[in-house]
Amino acid sequence: MTIFAPGRSLAGGRVRALLQTMRHVRGPLAGLFLFAAPLLVASVAAPSASARTEPRPLEHVAIGAPAPPLLARDIGGRSLSLEGFRGRVVVLEWTNPVCPFTAKKYAKGAMQALQREARAGGTVWITIDTSAPAAPGHLTAAQARARMKAVGSRVDGFILDESGDLGRRYGAKTTPTVFVVDRSGRLAYQGAVDDDPYGEEGPKVMAYARAALDDLARGHTVRNAETRPYGCPVEY
Repeated sequence: MTIFAPGRSLAGGRVRALLQTMRHVRGPLAGLFLFAAPLLVASVAAPSASARTEPRPLEHVAIGAPAPPLLARDIGGRSLSLEGFRGRVVVLEWTNPVCPFTAKKYAKGAMQALQREARAGGTVWITIDTSAPAAPGHLTAAQARARMKAVGSRVDGFILDESGDLGRRYGAKTTPTVFVVDRSGRLAYQGAVDDDPYGEEGPKVMAYARAALDDLARGHTVRNAETRPYGCPVEY
């Protein structure tokens, strides 16, 4: 697994940098990372043949365009659709259980806090794991439920996108990435959760997703509607 982040490279010491990131993970996620570490290190040190293959092109949805259809069953067996949430803002969060950048957001409670704030304001939050069955980040429904419990995630649905169809429709490239759909079903924001890939949480952190939700809550167009996401490649 190659890891992307602005201004950083894992070449010539990729494994060491990855392990250093992992050491900062605390709480319930620490056990998950101990389990996943061998898979992560092996994939960083020796990319698979499929990783070297030219990837299938992903679609890119323009801001203001109708959001691609979403019709899927979540891990609880419920049918979810964007059409069913028309009139409400919807957040689609792409996640991966073995991505250290995603783990940072959950280990420090940043993602859970954003989920709580969004849902308290009436926003629908759906988490999506796009991982092929043989990928390190692939989860069964039972494993996804256990992970949600371990990290204290509170969302309206968790979708396992094994085929990658949903991820390709939206052009999801990395985790964590969020897409925000407005009340009319159009894409209002896409990109990074914030500009803090390493979880430094300084006073100058730009909370892109939170700002987008605030703009929509006020009835405004999202000012910074598209940002460059960072993190781990989606495991198509």
